[in-house]
Amino acid sequence: MAESIFYWLVLFGLITGFWFVYAIVKTEFGGRRERRKPRQHAQVAFSEPPQSPKQFPEKQAPDTGRGYDSPELLRQDSLIRIKQLERDIARHLRDMERRKENK
Repeated sequence: MAESIFYWLVLFGLITGFWFVYAIVKTEFGGRRERRKPRQHAQVAFSEPPQSPKQFPEKQAPDTGRGYDSPELLRQDSLIRIKQLERDIARHLRDMERRKENK
């Protein structure tokens, strides 16, 4: 009984080994075959005639609204925020000085 189990395990090991080697060989030869084939997709991409300039859709001007669509708007908004922060900092400093004087 133990002998038959041993032979079955050896047979199973051999079969899986051959299957593993077969998969490696098939993958390698498949890759070589693919590399040797001429590529047909490059021919298909250039077989279509190019479009004439009249067939291209006209570009529409982008909608510009309030936001940072232009560098000038970004600069203006940044300057406004900087001035606002300077006012807030000055106000907080005055409040801190007043608190020190009241103590």
